[in-house]
Amino acid sequence: SGLLKQRTFSVDGNASYNFPDNNLLGGSFDSSLTTTIEARLRILDINGTGGSYFQAFDGVNRYSAMFSQTGLSLITTSGNQLFAVDVFNFHTYRLESAGNSDILSLFVDNALVGSVNAATNSLNGFGFGDGFTPAGIGANTDWDYLHISQTSSVPTPGAIWLFSLGLIGLIGVRKSFRSSVLLA
Repeated sequence: SGLLKQRTFSVDGNASYNFPDNNLLGGSFDSSLTTTIEARLRILDINGTGGSYFQAFDGVNRYSAMFSQTGLSLITTSGNQLFAVDVFNFHTYRLESAGNSDILSLFVDNALVGSVNAATNSLNGFGFGDGFTPAGIGANTDWDYLHISQTSSVPTPGAIWLFSLGLIGLIGVRKSFRSSVLLA
């Protein structure tokens, strides 16, 4: 059905998918750009204290969502902050952080649930899966999709030029309209 069916419940080991490598070093994320991570998933079973996660690092901050039986935790500068969410049904989870900011906002099904100060970290890359290795800790998860992107929050010179050109055009239309009204 197009789902990545990850099964680590009661398994000794984990299934983590990391980019650009297992050490999360050498990625191309830029801390001056807005980072957005969106995942649609559901947890089927969680064994022990651990569950699935998704996260990205931009060389300055860690944007991390970790799932447990009681909800979703964001890793903050002062520890983990839990948000009560029914993780056993499909939801779309989105983490957003503006460039040059450590404010991390959590959206569930496009509704803002809360914001925290993201933890600092010098890694650069992203990962998802179940990173818990000991037997008796794990999760069975259906992943529908995971998207990670970075965008500029500052208008590019090209966008400013196009906006200026449009403004000049509107001024010209207004002058032309005013002239035609005066001639009539």
